[in-house]
Amino acid sequence: VWEVLQKEALSPGTPVKHGQESAEANNVIKEIVSHMEESSVECPECGGKTSTVREETVVLMAVPERPIVALDECLMDHFGDEVLDMENAFVCPRCQRKVPTTKRLRLAKLPQVLVLGLKRVRFDVTARELRTMVQSPWQLDLASVSLEPHNTAMYELVAVVNHRGWEGGGHYTVDIRGR
Repeated sequence: VWEVLQKEALSPGTPVKHGQESAEANNVIKEIVSHMEESSVECPECGGKTSTVREETVVLMAVPERPIVALDECLMDHFGDEVLDMENAFVCPRCQRKVPTTKRLRLAKLPQVLVLGLKRVRFDVTARELRTMVQSPWQLDLASVSLEPHNTAMYELVAVVNHRGWEGGGHYTVDIRGR
């Protein structure tokens, strides 16, 4: 899939130097799939806010250990609010107090093409792959997890990369939705 994207990313007839083609295509692909994730926390005592923004190319989500889960649920868990309390409480840089609060993760910039990754490996004593079936809808609406004013936050499912095998090996296959 990545090789096809690289090939299609460069306009036909674009002059490139030897070795430049792959780097230029990777830059174009990165531009297409990059999004910005903003993590923010607000102090309930003084109202001080802190946020961190980072560029990502894949929304990497945990998969719960159970027979079936909806992809929307994995997405909402990833972007869900995280309570910070007890030993994990927030230390406000403004008032210097250690306070319980909520950390929010949101999409600050939506990508043109959304790439989702599922963390299916659990590390206990050894690594093991989860067998949870993930049900994917044909469309995903990211409006509820986006900070952007919405022209559209809808994404259509076009392909799924599957791993078939075991923790130490196996094969990858791609299912592509026909139009």
